[in-house]
Amino acid sequence: DDTGWTVHQTHPGRFEWTSPTGRVHIREPEPYRPLPSPVPRTWIRHHDDWQPRPLPPGTPRPNRHGLITDASRDTEQHLHRRAHRRRDEEIGLDDGPPF
Repeated sequence: DDTGWTVHQTHPGRFEWTSPTGRVHIREPEPYRPLPSPVPRTWIRHHDDWQPRPLPPGTPRPNRHGLITDASRDTEQHLHRRAHRRRDEEIGLDDGPPF
């Protein structure tokens, strides 16, 4: 190599680069979050056709592959917290004691 750099792969995804001066630089794969487990689809028998069962209100919707994404879960949690915050404001839990 004209630049003097060498590279050695010690195991999949991990590389050791050696500079022309002999200094070793190690590159590891970026960490990742594993995919969520698939959510099984629920089906009901209706007039000789299989149709998906409607989800209860507030349930995160699965995508077209039947999986619930992190974004869908985050949105559901945000809406849940917002509903509780509004309910608390309506009944005056933030006002303190009435004396």
